[in-house]
Amino acid sequence: IAFDTFLRERARKAGATVLAEKVSARACKRTGDGWIVRTQTEAEFSGKHLLAADGANSAIAKKLAGPLPPAEMEVAFGYRAPLPEVGDAATVVAFLPNWVGYAWAFPRIDHVSFGIATTQDAFDHESLDKLLWDFMVSYYEVAQVGNLRPRMDLWKRDKSQINNLRYHNLRYTAERYAARIPGLSPRTWDTRKACGEGWALLGDAAGFADPVTGEGIYYALRSAELFAQAYLAGEPLAYEQSWRKDFGAELRRASQMRRRFYGNFWGAPFTDRMIKFARGHRGIRKVLGQLVAGDQGYTELKKKLARSALKPI
Repeated sequence: IAFDTFLRERARKAGATVLAEKVSARACKRTGDGWIVRTQTEAEFSGKHLLAADGANSAIAKKLAGPLPPAEMEVAFGYRAPLPEVGDAATVVAFLPNWVGYAWAFPRIDHVSFGIATTQDAFDHESLDKLLWDFMVSYYEVAQVGNLRPRMDLWKRDKSQINNLRYHNLRYTAERYAARIPGLSPRTWDTRKACGEGWALLGDAAGFADPVTGEGIYYALRSAELFAQAYLAGEPLAYEQSWRKDFGAELRRASQMRRRFYGNFWGAPFTDRMIKFARGHRGIRKVLGQLVAGDQGYTELKKKLARSALKPI
């Protein structure tokens, strides 16, 4: 919310007119030289181009580019909870046991954002919600004990009296949220368009999210930048080619790797194997760290891991 507000204010200062009104896809009509958009308060606006940046459930994207299959949509939900009273608030990413997806704890200025992301097909709210609460309570326990038990099990809540108190306090203070994340298949990456005559899709509305991690903020900002460049150059349709050249191949490759990433390797989950390899091998640990940080792409990942594995530990 804070980031959205920051971006809106920057746009306003740059000369944009910001309108806090809802618009439905049905209220967007083509005209001879552009579009007419009508808000819920019956206000009417016109323009040459219609840009949709209204998220993974974008009704405008469904109208212009067609709906995504349910199997290509992921589910994310979680809680905003207070910062730990004692100890540091660490950033944690943990792969789910026996589930496709992962959980996270991301400290903000005034709270910790906890969440889980998984596929639509695998979604079971009751089971995943219980898993997330155990993760959350264990997170605060780790923050309190510091380095005494750095590898304690985040998925098994110790039902001690103090942890039961933590659980009930969190139930009272935590604020729930939920979202959908696009997770496009390789075939969809090949066929789906992000722009056409007089329109363009940006960010999640275009499906621009990493199929492995669900990360989409970078692609939202980058796609907006690429469209702006194409538009200012007088060639708005060149946006399609520019996003494919800039990051399209990476996202398609991530889509191809997704099943293997959450599958098995040598009789155990691939994620478990990679973490164990990373613990014992500095080179692999460095590459995986770069991958999580966004500094290592997917197209060269296999070669980079192989080269790193051959280097001395």
